[in-house]
Amino acid sequence: MDDSNTHKVDTELGSMTEQGNVDAKPPDEPHNVVPLPLPHPPPPPPPTIDFRIQFTTATKFDNRAQMLKWVSDLARSLGFVTVIVKSDNEAIGRKGYVHIGCQRGGKYREYCHRKSEQKMTLKCGCPFKLKSYLLSSGQWSLNVVNDEHKHEMTGDFQGHKYAQRLLPEEKELVRELTENMALPRNIMTTQKKRRPQTATTMKHIYNIRCRMNMAIRGSRTKMQHLMKCMTEGKYLYNHRVIPGTETMSDIFWAHLDSVKIFNTFPTVVMMDSTYKTNKYRLPLFEIVGSTSTGRTYPVGFAFLSQEKEDKFVWALQSIRGMLLCQDDMKVIVTDRDQALINAVNIVFPKCTPLICRYHIQMNIKANFIKKAKLGRKLRIRTVWRHVKIL
Repeated sequence: MDDSNTHKVDTELGSMTEQGNVDAKPPDEPHNVVPLPLPHPPPPPPPTIDFRIQFTTATKFDNRAQMLKWVSDLARSLGFVTVIVKSDNEAIGRKGYVHIGCQRGGKYREYCHRKSEQKMTLKCGCPFKLKSYLLSSGQWSLNVVNDEHKHEMTGDFQGHKYAQRLLPEEKELVRELTENMALPRNIMTTQKKRRPQTATTMKHIYNIRCRMNMAIRGSRTKMQHLMKCMTEGKYLYNHRVIPGTETMSDIFWAHLDSVKIFNTFPTVVMMDSTYKTNKYRLPLFEIVGSTSTGRTYPVGFAFLSQEKEDKFVWALQSIRGMLLCQDDMKVIVTDRDQALINAVNIVFPKCTPLICRYHIQMNIKANFIKKAKLGRKLRIRTVWRHVKIL
């Protein structure tokens, strides 16, 4: 009995050992190890480009401007931009010279210390350098000091601020075209036609126009300059300020020619507001009249701080003051602005107020299509077509 118990215990131990050996991994079996990602290979060194042959010349230039133009044109044709690194203006006892380098030479100097801002620069420490000296004969010589570039050349100079600069004669052209009421896009097209290789953008055109306007305005504020222009242009204008302050809230103006035509054809007048015409987000209130031949003409304009009844009343009173006979106005056409309709009834009680046909049509279309439970294609192509015919 003891032997049988011993045999039974040995059998159970053997089975447990076999089960444990099945679950366990052999000591020689390799473990599953996740391989680490290989580091990226270092970037290749920047190419070294030699331009000694191109800039080596025995030519003597008659003046400094001629030398700089020759260097700049040659550099642009090769794919980079040159800048003046250092120069001397021929002071007493010193010899005039000019040191010319690549625009991408030197290091970027931070003007702010905000770490969150991402800074991008074209500068990469390019060692290219030229030297030009003023000779005793009055001519300028050119020597190559360092002929290497440590960056690739480019054919597109967008973003190169020195290459995008306008020439003095081009700046004068922008001023002349601006005075002749030319649009900026037309000015840009003219510049491209005259110098196809220019890298100037619309931003430069706007900057010159802004500096021109600031020079014309001088020390006056924008509102003071506006009043001056209206006085010189012989406009009829009226304005209001916020009570207790010197801040202008509303302004109305009309040309004298418009006043004459308005007194000739005052029967029908149309009024509406236009938006997104100025950076102050003020609505532009327009008053337009109609002649006996059906042609329209501008009566006056007003910038209103708000589209409220008292604002419209003030603008309509300015219009009424332009009429020699205030009973000549018969019909006033407006949109569905209730504040404007109320103001018309207050200032011109004898006039017949009408709603613009265009606004009526848009209102019918919006409500009818919304309430008509029809398919989209049938609703737009068929139903609305019959509504317009009616």
